[in-house]
Amino acid sequence: MEQVVSVTDLTNYIKHRLEQDVKLQYLLVKGEISNLKKHQSGHWYFSLKDENSKINAVMFYPNNSRLKFKVEDGMSVVVTASVNVYLANGSYQLKVRDIQPLGVGILYLKYEQLKKDLEKEGLFSRIYKKPIPAFPSRIVIITAPTGAAIRDIYTTITRRYKLCDLILIPSLVQGEQAADEIVKAINKASEFNPSVIILARGGGSIEDLWPFNEEKVARAIVNSKYPIITGIGHETDFTIADFASSLRAPTPTGAAELATPNLADLIIKIDDYKKRIIKANSRLLELKKDQLNQLISSPVLNRPEMIYASKRMHLDGLTMRFNETRRVFFKLLETKNVNIINSLKQLFKQRLVSLEKQQIELKHSLTQAYKQNFQQISHNLAKVITKLDILSPLKLMASGYALTYNDNDHIITSVNDVDIDDLIKVRFKDGNINAKVTTKEVHVNGKGNDI
Repeated sequence: MEQVVSVTDLTNYIKHRLEQDVKLQYLLVKGEISNLKKHQSGHWYFSLKDENSKINAVMFYPNNSRLKFKVEDGMSVVVTASVNVYLANGSYQLKVRDIQPLGVGILYLKYEQLKKDLEKEGLFSRIYKKPIPAFPSRIVIITAPTGAAIRDIYTTITRRYKLCDLILIPSLVQGEQAADEIVKAINKASEFNPSVIILARGGGSIEDLWPFNEEKVARAIVNSKYPIITGIGHETDFTIADFASSLRAPTPTGAAELATPNLADLIIKIDDYKKRIIKANSRLLELKKDQLNQLISSPVLNRPEMIYASKRMHLDGLTMRFNETRRVFFKLLETKNVNIINSLKQLFKQRLVSLEKQQIELKHSLTQAYKQNFQQISHNLAKVITKLDILSPLKLMASGYALTYNDNDHIITSVNDVDIDDLIKVRFKDGNINAKVTTKEVHVNGKGNDI
């Protein structure tokens, strides 16, 4: 009877056999990357495919961090990998150790990717390009202190334009440390307050020119306060620095020519301008002579009294018109004044009659209001007198009531306010009497008790 195995045992057996196969442990596999997923752990998961097949792959951190270019979907590559089995689902996959671009060098691919990123960021935009002065007074040159580049630049500038100062800031132009030195040189150039900066080197391979493809160099060029002209390599060589600069020249010599005017050409141009000015002045002088001759022969200068005669006649006509207009104006003004005075008199009479009528009406209204007001006040006063009369103590006293005072002239309101033998004064409506208390009778509940 055949042995029964579990799925796990079978998968482990296949994994073991595959991992024991030496050919499957070091493979170079070419294909197109798809479904690339970069996990937060740092590991990459993707598929490698061609026209007919597809295989899953994984590249663990830190192997993927050592790559010199950016891996993207759709990229054709050659991977260095081994085959292993993923036990969880029993599938086999490639365990990738390295990736190389297929058909394109790593540096060129890195160059294209950096160029694309910086262009997308806008670093090559015209807003960062600084104008090149037509007549520079000081030029700073950044290049190797020896070599054909510096000789060509010096020779070209001194031949074309001897009116500016030349300052060399020596720098490495290839090698691993070259990019940092170039950045330092660009920053140092601002200390000399240059009109323009030339960044140059001779031709070479992409590896030789690589420092000029570094991102740090491009950013230093864009951040420079002064315009930078690049002359790097040959006419067919384009670096990231060329795209970032204010102006690109095909060679170091070309950079020197773009940075300076040709003095000989300027002299020729000045001579040409001089001839043009002399010719133009001659034409202008002849024109003015003709105009002067015309003025000399004109009737106005030969018989100037003609001008005054016509002007005098015109003035006399204006004077007559003015006098007639003034006469008519004053007559109209006089008529208008009489009419205005009569109108004002009539208006004043009407206004005076109106005011007198208003005065009579107002006097009548005031009289009526005064009578009504007086009657109302008299009526109110009679009512108040009646009320006061009703409330008057004298009115009560006329009915037989009296007021009793003690010897201090304080009103006595209770039998408790006096004692036996006290002297009291009783006031009636028509006089007072003095008395002495002999007895007191206190009323309790309506009954009297002698004290």
